[in-house]
Amino acid sequence: MALLYLLVLISLVSGLQRNIKIANGLLREIDNYRFMASLQKPTTTGGRTFAHYCGGTILGHSWILTASHCVTKPENRSEIRNLKGEMVVVGTARLGPSGSPEPGAQKAWIKTAYASPHYTRPDRKEHP
Repeated sequence: MALLYLLVLISLVSGLQRNIKIANGLLREIDNYRFMASLQKPTTTGGRTFAHYCGGTILGHSWILTASHCVTKPENRSEIRNLKGEMVVVGTARLGPSGSPEPGAQKAWIKTAYASPHYTRPDRKEHP
C-alpha cells in the first residue's frame, strides 16, 4: 500500500478556525466538502490558538481517517505521540485562529489515535 492511514477517535463540539492559506489551491465553500477535517495543534502556551498540521476525512460521528505520520512519534513510528491539547475541526474550509466561529464548524479534542501496525517511516520508498 502506498499510504497507510490511522483512525482518530473524536467527539464533535462547536467552534472553528480561520484564515490559513491553501497552497496552490482555491478556497471552496464547505457545502461540497463536508467530509473534510483538520487536525490542529496549539500555537501558544495555554492552547488559545491553533494551527492546521494534517488533513483528514470524516468516517462517522466519532471517527476521522488521516495519515499515520500525523500522530506517530518521528523517532519511533510504531508509537502514538502525545496528542493532549490537539483538536479536530470539521464543517469549515476556512482555518485559522480558534475563536473565529463560522456557522456549522465544530471542533473536538483528540481523545485516542490508532496507527496501522504496518506503517513504516515516511522517508522509506516502500510501504507494505
